Amino acid sequence: MANAEQILEEEINRFHTLVGESFLTSLQLKLQVKQVAEQLNWKAALPGTTVFYTAKPVVKAAPIEFNDNQPLFCFSEPNIKVPLWVSWGEEWKKSQAVRSRGATKATLDLVGVSLSFHVGNSRQQKTQILRAEWDNPNRRGNKSAQPHWHIDPNIIDLPSWGFEQSNQVKEGLQELSPLENEPVSPGLNFWSLRRLHLGMAGWTHRHDDPQCWQHRLDLDNIAEWLKRVLAYCKNELPKIAIR
Repeated sequence: MANAEQILEEEINRFHTLVGESFLTSLQLKLQVKQVAEQLNWKAALPGTTVFYTAKPVVKAAPIEFNDNQPLFCFSEPNIKVPLWVSWGEEWKKSQAVRSRGATKATLDLVGVSLSFHVGNSRQQKTQILRAEWDNPNRRGNKSAQPHWHIDPNIIDLPSWGFEQSNQVKEGLQELSPLENEPVSPGLNFWSLRRLHLGMAGWTHRHDDPQCWQHRLDLDNIAEWLKRVLAYCKNELPKIAIR
């Protein structure tokens, strides 16, 4: 009879098979999901350990590049001058084992998954433009929409917001005295888009807010969501590409 760890590992492997099928169906990428090599296998890890999984090529010779050790895979058509790239990551948490009916049940809780899209030429640093993420509200982002989009701040020219406007007053306009507490100019340190979650599903899911924007996180839901997001981005993101 399989023990609790074996059952959990089989469930995770089944989920990762679905993730690989989504990439193959939507982007024709042959990927597999593996725990990062630098980490101890999750079964041997201590409770409280964060466990990371990432997508890797099925064939070692398959094209792969890295941004800060993050594996990226190109899915652009040949006629696009600046290619598009995709990356997949998962964060899990090893929890204290729970005893149930005389047996010890291993627990590895999913904290969240992240699908990121990048743009850039081969063998050069890529710019991340979008992330599609789905977190467990009990672990992270308890009042944020799940799943959600993130817009990466690197694609927005924030410094241009901080330029001082000309002191010249247009003809016919009266210059107003400066306020005693003049608003701060929105420069680089004024705001950040990093924590902004843009909901991609919900509003009728529940009657209360923000729960109406939060769909239940489970492995089957994520696999179906991933397939649809990949297919959508394959159609939409080439519209911003340089040809």
